[in-house]
Amino acid sequence: MERNKTFRAIHAALLICCAGFAPTVLAEASAQMLANNCVGCHGPDGNSLGPASPSIAGELKVNFVDKMKSYKTKGGRYSTIMGRIAKGFNDKEIDLMAEHFSSIKRTNLHQEVDKKMVARGAKIHDKTCKKCHSEPEEDDIILNGQIKPYLLNTMHDFSQLDADSIRSKDVKKMVKKLKELSMADRKAIADYYASQK
Repeated sequence: MERNKTFRAIHAALLICCAGFAPTVLAEASAQMLANNCVGCHGPDGNSLGPASPSIAGELKVNFVDKMKSYKTKGGRYSTIMGRIAKGFNDKEIDLMAEHFSSIKRTNLHQEVDKKMVARGAKIHDKTCKKCHSEPEEDDIILNGQIKPYLLNTMHDFSQLDADSIRSKDVKKMVKKLKELSMADRKAIADYYASQK
């Protein structure tokens, strides 16, 4: 009898203690919580500090949403890793992140550039890139102020693609143009965009 009372008391205590671990409805993720997923690559508040990823702070909301949705689409926007990452977010979460990053002021790192390469890059930009990358406020990808290694690595990655296997007309054009540029031309373009604010 005494044993049953002890067992019931322990059972009741366990139920009370475990009640705090009962399943609860999770709150929806905030924009800041979602954006925290991006800082490891894109830097604090979307201002990149490293060579591998672009800054996404100050990006137009519509462009951020379009890119993320394109990454999620089979045969969509080319990426090395973002296709896998974007699939983890639903449309509402992507909208929240877009709103968050579009509201943050973009700050560019100071980068050493060669003035002669900047001048050469400006000429190449005017001839080859200006049509798609002339207005930083409207560009799908903001190139002004991006980190030089990111720019060079991205140009290299795109130049390695088979243009005939790409569905996007814009990417197909860019791949073809990049294949025509020498490594020195690409370095000049990287210096030019790194010098722009």
